Amino acid sequence: MKSHFIMMIVASFFIITSNSLSSRNDTTIRFGTSLSTLPPFEATRQIFGALTLQGIRFAVDILNEQGGVDIDGVNYNFSLVFHEDEGNATKMVGNYAKMIQDNSVDFLIGPVASDFHIMASSVTSPDHIMVGTSAGSPVFYKREKCVGVATAADLQFESSLPELRLAGAKKIVVVKSGHTVMAEACGGINDRASLHGLEVIGSHIVDTSIAGVDSDTIANISDTIKDVKEMYVEDDIDVLMICVFPPGGYEIMKSLKEHNLNPKAVVSAIFPGDWNGFNSSIVNYITGFTAFHPNATYEGDTFGSTAQFIEDFQDKYPTSEPGDLTVFGSIAALILKKAVEAAQSFDQELVFANILGLDLDTYIGKFRFSGDHAQQFPFIYVQLIDGERHIVSPFQIKETNLVYPFPRWDERELKPEISVSEIVLFAISGAGILLVISFILFILKNKNRPAILASSPLFLVAIGIGCIIAISSIFFWAPITHSTVVSCHLRFWLLGIGFSITFGSLFSKTWRIARMFDASTLEVYTVTDQDIVKITSVVCVIQAIVLFIYSLSGVRSVIEIVDSDRALYNYHYCEDSTFGIIMLAILGGFSLILLFVGVILSVLIHNRVTDKKFNESKIIGFMIYNLFFFFVVAVSLQFADIERYFLFDITSICIIGAMVITIVSIWINRAALFKKTEVSGNQSSKFSGSGNASNTTVSRLKRKNTRLLIKLEEMENLIDMYVKKFGELSYSESETDSVFSESSSE
Repeated sequence: MKSHFIMMIVASFFIITSNSLSSRNDTTIRFGTSLSTLPPFEATRQIFGALTLQGIRFAVDILNEQGGVDIDGVNYNFSLVFHEDEGNATKMVGNYAKMIQDNSVDFLIGPVASDFHIMASSVTSPDHIMVGTSAGSPVFYKREKCVGVATAADLQFESSLPELRLAGAKKIVVVKSGHTVMAEACGGINDRASLHGLEVIGSHIVDTSIAGVDSDTIANISDTIKDVKEMYVEDDIDVLMICVFPPGGYEIMKSLKEHNLNPKAVVSAIFPGDWNGFNSSIVNYITGFTAFHPNATYEGDTFGSTAQFIEDFQDKYPTSEPGDLTVFGSIAALILKKAVEAAQSFDQELVFANILGLDLDTYIGKFRFSGDHAQQFPFIYVQLIDGERHIVSPFQIKETNLVYPFPRWDERELKPEISVSEIVLFAISGAGILLVISFILFILKNKNRPAILASSPLFLVAIGIGCIIAISSIFFWAPITHSTVVSCHLRFWLLGIGFSITFGSLFSKTWRIARMFDASTLEVYTVTDQDIVKITSVVCVIQAIVLFIYSLSGVRSVIEIVDSDRALYNYHYCEDSTFGIIMLAILGGFSLILLFVGVILSVLIHNRVTDKKFNESKIIGFMIYNLFFFFVVAVSLQFADIERYFLFDITSICIIGAMVITIVSIWINRAALFKKTEVSGNQSSKFSGSGNASNTTVSRLKRKNTRLLIKLEEMENLIDMYVKKFGELSYSESETDSVFSESSSE
């Protein structure tokens, strides 16, 4: 207090001994300001000071380019007298006094922040006009010849209230700074909230520093938010209004997240000091106010429209972007120019009276002053989303609707959660794979038994492997796994290759039986396991080629936006390009053709094989019908507009049903044959004619190779069929041996 008093005495001495401004010997109007602009001074003042200085210099240049101002027929240009104060209050006050005494400064433009404005105006008022830039305290406005571009903080916060009330807010909790200057600036918030129909259910005071963001201030903010969390029912807090500066929005939202407090809306000042935190997702949805927004569409008569101002500013300062403090500096200079022009005088009283009478259209909206020297233009109410400030009011320049209520903290991140149906189907799929593995082990253990040899162990194992691969695709059809491109590819690769191996084996076996039971000729065809492998391999290679081309088509994992503000309710899905869809259609068409041909072959062998002993053909036919049914159902559903989890459920059931039924059918059929004797010694008795020779040959073959006996049984079935069709046949011993010899060549 003592140092403040000394500063006032020193400054008053300079002012009393200053030259009279009424007598002029030149044609230059001088604006004077003291700012902190250079490091290593306190960061907030340095940022604000540099931006304010840019704005004033820009305005001076533009005003001069437009011809300055004419007073009593004399043309005057503008200049700026600037002194660096290094963030030191004593030096700042001395700078203003020296500008008046030594530089013949005509009008003063205020420093940065309310506390410095109050100090400076205490020694310049009432004799000299000072236009404040970033002052938000009524103490400054109420002093004689002091006006401010930035209105009092409570009026700034009021700009948010109409939109919040319209969105449905009813109850508000106010947190105010305990710092003397800020307490005065925020003093009217409660009353203004009531004027707009909002009930203030709580008001809290927090100790803060106005000089900058320090650890104590941040800790005090955090403690206050913790108290709010504990004192109120969260659903009752429609609006949390925080009139504290600093810290800015980032530190406030960080504390809210830390204590998991979820008000429906948060209103805080959004100043350039917050810019470093704008890109953080933590500050998403916070609301605040600003004097300037690059997307505004206001028109002015000096600096032009908002867009024109930005273009002209960046022509002069290519590496800078204008902000609130830039605007405040430029508007301060514009106010003085307009008032001097209207007064046609340099007299401080006349000029000040004309300042209070101004009614300007500017690139930041309508600009006028009230009786208490506070400007009255409406601040722009903005909401911060993904680093961008979106205008939500006033309605003349509104860009988007206010997001209200705010997303809760637990709704802001995309966290895919596995559904109950996915868990159940994963478990069933795992059980199905274990069942198929058990089947394969059963086949390998009994591979030399006639019942297994009759169907070829290689054929059965191949079907089992194909079923395992196909069932494994279910894990990648699940919505929970669609967050990666790899899973989007694997769902078709695994299903396609699994289907190819399974159905390729069944198709080959069906074709083999159809050839063997072709009644148009008595020729005995030899179809080996190698032939089956070749056919199956061709099917797999064709599928693999199509799948490879599909993988090159640009399939990707994308996010379906269900709620653009609440990521929790969004989800990943696999999106195919047009070319990819074409390749999938080719893949499906090829598979459908194979199934259709397989069904035709199954019908043929069903009509040709009438002997009940030869039931393998019927089992294979049943399995092909089964695959065909589930394939048609699964593919048809992919084009239906149904819920994604239900689609996954039905698709999974189709895959599991097709594969498990295939395995179980074979397993039951082969196991049932174990109850029968493998081959009796009298299998050749059905041959008529020279029976003794046939019996001798059969005995010899039985001792040498069990597989040949199985082939013999197949030929006996052929003979039975031909006997029924052509009558009794007789063979000589040489003819019978010839047939056996041909079969044994396998």
